[in-house]
Amino acid sequence: AEFANPDRVLREIGAKRRLLDDYVVTVRIRDEAATRIKAAGDHPDPKDLDEWDRAQREAAILEGPVRLAASVYDDKPGYLAKWAPSE
Repeated sequence: AEFANPDRVLREIGAKRRLLDDYVVTVRIRDEAATRIKAAGDHPDPKDLDEWDRAQREAAILEGPVRLAASVYDDKPGYLAKWAPSE
């Protein structure tokens, strides 16, 4: 049997963590901007609108790769079917 190169496995884990971290930060930025926009009512700050729009687009781009990376763990406890990649 061929064994995986430990250095490559660690690099792969690091890359997946970075992808997930980028997604989590982007979603947090989006959600914080949304909270400020909602609190502002009829007069949201244009900077918040721009920040929400930019983060929303980035989150949408990152979501597919995050779902795909997570899909290899679909047989593990705690994995939720709603995390599956879109068909």
